[in-house]
Amino acid sequence: RRYILDLLRTFPPDVNFLVLDEVELCLEARDAGFPRHHRHQLCTLRQELVDAFVESRYVLFMKLAAYHLHALENKPDECGEEKEEVIEGVDKDVIAKAAHGVGSLKDTEFDVRFNPDVFSPGVKPAADEQQLKKEKSLVVDAAKFLVTEQLPGFVKDCLDHSPSPVDGITLSEALHGRGINIRYLGTLVNMISSVDQLKYLHSIAVCELVCRSAKHVFATYLQGVEACHLAQAMSHFLNCLLGTAPCAAPPTEDRTNGGRRRGRR
Repeated sequence: RRYILDLLRTFPPDVNFLVLDEVELCLEARDAGFPRHHRHQLCTLRQELVDAFVESRYVLFMKLAAYHLHALENKPDECGEEKEEVIEGVDKDVIAKAAHGVGSLKDTEFDVRFNPDVFSPGVKPAADEQQLKKEKSLVVDAAKFLVTEQLPGFVKDCLDHSPSPVDGITLSEALHGRGINIRYLGTLVNMISSVDQLKYLHSIAVCELVCRSAKHVFATYLQGVEACHLAQAMSHFLNCLLGTAPCAAPPTEDRTNGGRRRGRR
């Protein structure tokens, strides 16, 4: 049998929600209010984001390789044995430069993988400091990719009516399709608040944000309620959440009895 251990660390961590002294986020992320302190340190990036990031880096790898190869082809021709030696080393040199440009873990090929334990405080890293530095850089770049590429790309798609969210469920599915976690919903609300064409999306996002926040508050609220008072507690919470004005105080038993006595007189 084969077992998967520590399933929560299967995916790379999201450094936008980890306050780390050794990591300096990009300007766009800092302007958006990152890094933010989260209630736990298990924030990870989604598989859709990992796939999109690797695909983006592979496209960049191919472009860099073509650029360096074109630059070498435009050099003056060498003669004799010198030309043969140059041709033999062209491929390795081109791949090495392209691999370095995309942060590949290997200089001989495209190798973009993530180490989920790079920022784990209880994990002792390997002795290869250079390799660890590359792994940390990839994780930071993936978090940057989410803020600088995926979120603006999602807003652009909504302007083109590519996804058409009509409620919180379809909005969540559209965000997950781009590898955007729900914890970025507040960032999305701030991005589209000034876009007139996306007022409908802003309303949906704010409603989803309030409902999800209320869910966490409600769970904490019910922990201190006795079982015999659950119905009253739920009604009170829903009135506070959905009501437009404070409810009038219900009549007490003393007031009711006093009114009846005055009526009899």
